[in-house]
Amino acid sequence: MAWKRLNPKSWTLTIVGPWDEDLSALKDRVYKEDSINVIGPIYGENRFKFLHDADAFILPSYGEGLPTSLLEAANNSKLILCSHECNFNSLEEIGGGYFFSCGYSGVEAALIWLFSSSDQDRAERSSLAYQLACRLYSW
Repeated sequence: MAWKRLNPKSWTLTIVGPWDEDLSALKDRVYKEDSINVIGPIYGENRFKFLHDADAFILPSYGEGLPTSLLEAANNSKLILCSHECNFNSLEEIGGGYFFSCGYSGVEAALIWLFSSSDQDRAERSSLAYQLACRLYSW
């Protein structure tokens, strides 16, 4: 796992979402580290508290149709790191996040970028995401 190999000292990874049987078995073996929290799915208003407390939102996926979770992250001014396969093309076109190819090497590259990017760069990309969400995706 890229997180374990990179061993970031000042970051914590929180994994949110449902776990199937295979992932649950893996979770017990792999994710027992102080810098990794596995909390399962979050619903309703609790997801907005989670987003408020997060520094970044990372979605590595092999196929999405513009996930609502990315729009919610953008609306909460969160830095978005997602795979090209998430199809958030409008955000990618304006440089409002960090986009990578799904798979181990792509996730690792995204994490390396996250850990080495400046506060200013992360803030600028978050701001672009927020502006895009307000302009194109607000009701």
